[in-house]
Amino acid sequence: MKSKKVYITDDNQRLRIQAVACKFTYTKMLWIRHPNEVFNLDVDPDYDPSNRFKSLDEQFQGVLYELREEIPAKWHDDMDNEILIRTFMIEMSQQRSNGSHRIRQAGPFIFGCPNEIFHTESVRITTFREDIGFIMGTEGVGSYKKVVKILFKDYEGKFDKWKIFRNPIIMKTRFAASEDKSFQPCRSHTKIDYQEDFEFYLKYLHEGLHSKAPSVLDIIKTWNQVFYP
Repeated sequence: MKSKKVYITDDNQRLRIQAVACKFTYTKMLWIRHPNEVFNLDVDPDYDPSNRFKSLDEQFQGVLYELREEIPAKWHDDMDNEILIRTFMIEMSQQRSNGSHRIRQAGPFIFGCPNEIFHTESVRITTFREDIGFIMGTEGVGSYKKVVKILFKDYEGKFDKWKIFRNPIIMKTRFAASEDKSFQPCRSHTKIDYQEDFEFYLKYLHEGLHSKAPSVLDIIKTWNQVFYP
C-alpha cells in the first residue's frame, strides 16, 4: 500500500505556497479560524468588504478573498486540497514562531530596559503586566483586557481614538512582554486570547477605513510616514 502524501511534491508549488503563507501571516492575518472550512468555501460573488465583520460567514469570505489575492490563480482550483492547506498552515505557524521569538529577543531594545529586567520572567511580568492589559477583578482573579496601554501613544488612562495604534510598541510586543512561552491563539498562562484580540483590532481598523473615520485614516497616515518616509 502506498503511503499517503503529506507534502506538496512539486518543489516550485511548495516553495511558492510557503512564500505566500509567509507574506500572508505578516501582512494579512496572524491566524485563520477553521482553515479547512475557509479554504473549501465557494467564492460569494455578492461579498461586500465593508460587511466583513457583520457575521462569521462574511469574515470567512473576507479571508478567502485575501487568500485568493495572494495565492496564484493557477492554483485556485487546488485550494481545497488538504495537502496545500496543511502546507500553508504549517508555514503560518512557523512564521508566527519566528517573528515572536525575534521580537522577544529584541525586547530590551524595544522597551528600553536592561537585559536582566526583560529576560528574567518574574521581573518582566511585574514590570510590564499593566502595560499589556492586566487587571485585578473584584474577586481577586486577574485577567487581561483587549484595549491596553501598550496600544496607545502617550497613554493617559482612557481610550483616545487619536492615540490608539500609534505606539511603536504594539501587537507582537504584547506577547513579548508577557509570561507566555509561545505565540498561540490563546495561552494557558495569561489567558490572553491573542487571536480574538487581533480580530478585534482588525475590525476596528477595517470598519474605520471603510467609513473613512478621520482618526483611523490618521493611523494609516502615521504608519505610512514611519515605513515610507
